[in-house]
Amino acid sequence: MTTASNARPTHTRSHAFRWELASSDATAAARCATFLDRLERLSHDEWLAIGRRAATPARDATDAADALDAAVAAHRLGVTAWLVRDVVHTAAHLASGARSGDGSGGATWVAARDAAVRAALAQLVRARLARAQHAALLAPFTRLTRA
Repeated sequence: MTTASNARPTHTRSHAFRWELASSDATAAARCATFLDRLERLSHDEWLAIGRRAATPARDATDAADALDAAVAAHRLGVTAWLVRDVVHTAAHLASGARSGDGSGGATWVAARDAAVRAALAQLVRARLARAQHAALLAPFTRLTRA
């Protein structure tokens, strides 16, 4: 649903996604859904700013991404991860205004999308990550996660 001709829809998630999240821990699912809702409202410039922050991850972010992948695999969240990735990619595409390629930001745009997928999944498996790992995965999104 949009209110202006250039506004983006704020509900891109499918019924399958909602069903898959409902099968997860309710608090974690709500945290993930809230994060995704916030991503859907980001502008093109905000995505690029996130991409710049995420483009050269610190060592702790790389280790945290490995821990995240292990948690997703260990808890059989592969389908959920795929659906989260789809929502993030859709939100990024909408924010790009359907510009050429991946949002006219090249590697920066891809870094933003990848960081957004990891951050959304970190919200879903927060209880399975060390506090520092969770913080490292959310670092490019501090503005989104404070509210």
